[in-house]
Formats: sequence, structure tokens, C-alpha cells
Amino acid sequence: MYYGQPGDNDTTIPTIKNVVLDTINGNYVDYLYNLVGMPVNPISNIYFTNINITNIRKSVYHTCSNITGTCDSTSVFPTCPSCLQTEACFDASNDCSTYMNFYNNALYRKLGT
Repeated sequence: MYYGQPGDNDTTIPTIKNVVLDTINGNYVDYLYNLVGMPVNPISNIYFTNINITNIRKSVYHTCSNITGTCDSTSVFPTCPSCLQTEACFDASNDCSTYMNFYNNALYRKLGT
């Protein structure tokens, strides 16, 4: 989703935050990642986990700008987007599930705003 450059006094600027991308599989895809937020309102608090992309057809890898978040480097293949912090969640039954429980709690999400 790319809206271009907003005009003066634009009230239609979207807010994208607190998004979990989980269990995504792709084969023969054109692009690995093309993550572009808006400079005036960046995408924030994105979490990538359980992603498997194979047979990437084009050479555009890791287009990232105006986005922050975290990627589970043990479950995202072939690699995490370069613009996200990487973490290794080796035991998803403990550390990562605890994080996801916090993340899914409305009060926790409100604290991040």
C-alpha cells in the first residue's frame, strides 16, 4: 500500500502499526520484500514469523524504508528484511509465545503508541 506524497493539511494519512505477519508461504514470487512506509507516518511495530519464500524471480530484495519492527530469524526464510531487528526465538512455547501474548493484549499495544 503506497499513497504517494500527502498534500498540505491532508487528513487521510493512514496509520499502520502492531501488525503480525505469521505463517506465510510463497513460491515463484516476484519480490522478497518491498516494505515502504510514509515518511510522515512510518509503519511501526511489525513482527515477522514463520515465513518461507522460495524461487524469487526478480532481483529486488529488501526494499525497506520508514518501517520498524522485529523478525524471528529462526523461522523466516530465506532471510529477515534488513530494516527489521532480528531475534532468535528458539523455544516458541516460552519466550516468543510470551511476547505474542503481550503483543495481543490491548493495554500493551496502547503503551507502545
